[in-house]
Amino acid sequence: MACFCIVLSGFFALSGCVGPLNQRPIYEAKGIQVGIEADHTVDLRATPPILNSHPAKITTEEIQTLLGSLEVSGWTGIIVGIFETPQPKPVFGGAALANLAEQFAKAFHEATPEDHVYFSLQNPTARYETDRTAGSMFIRDGYLHFILGDHYGFEKADPGGGEQRDPRDTKGMRLWVTRPAQSASVPEDKEPHWSAFEKVHISLNVKEVLTALGSTPGITKPPTANPPPAAALSASPMKDATAPAPGNHDTL
Repeated sequence: MACFCIVLSGFFALSGCVGPLNQRPIYEAKGIQVGIEADHTVDLRATPPILNSHPAKITTEEIQTLLGSLEVSGWTGIIVGIFETPQPKPVFGGAALANLAEQFAKAFHEATPEDHVYFSLQNPTARYETDRTAGSMFIRDGYLHFILGDHYGFEKADPGGGEQRDPRDTKGMRLWVTRPAQSASVPEDKEPHWSAFEKVHISLNVKEVLTALGSTPGITKPPTANPPPAAALSASPMKDATAPAPGNHDTL
């Protein structure tokens, strides 16, 4: 039987050829979708099995603190953006995040160790545009891993001829973390096995970020071995961007 890779909510989260991701919507209204689906980075055959720390009892306030620290830069339409200083903007606007936090928290509560939380948001000021803010996230070994597949703040390039946008086109997006919080350098043995489409991702040490931003960590999850302390941030081929100036950011 032929194998097909599946595109869900305009966001690619597959590696190789797999079956349906079994999406289960938690919230759908006014161009917004939040739900849970099977996470391809989970590996039940590994020793020990690689599973997410779900269900996670994370509060709406913790969600707002963690996701409110994330910003994204990119370019719109044309490649000239490569030569410009990136100007990060919040991944989620303040009002949008306040409305979404409860739904995200509910999704984390209902997710199983084999699931991640997905989201897709229509641009509220341009409802007929196909650009959306879409991605997924999961908690594992004390880290929140956040993946961004698209952002409606950056318009897609028009390939012409009625063709659809190349899913590998990430619009030059990079994720940033506002200081005093910082992104985590995840130990190699804890780093998820990302698919070819998951080029824009960032990881946060949940306790460290909440503490840095003045929130008391209170997330509980199924018993797991204590994760090692987060390593010092280091450069890598995908983590060598110079922070925009002036600014107060950290980036992967």
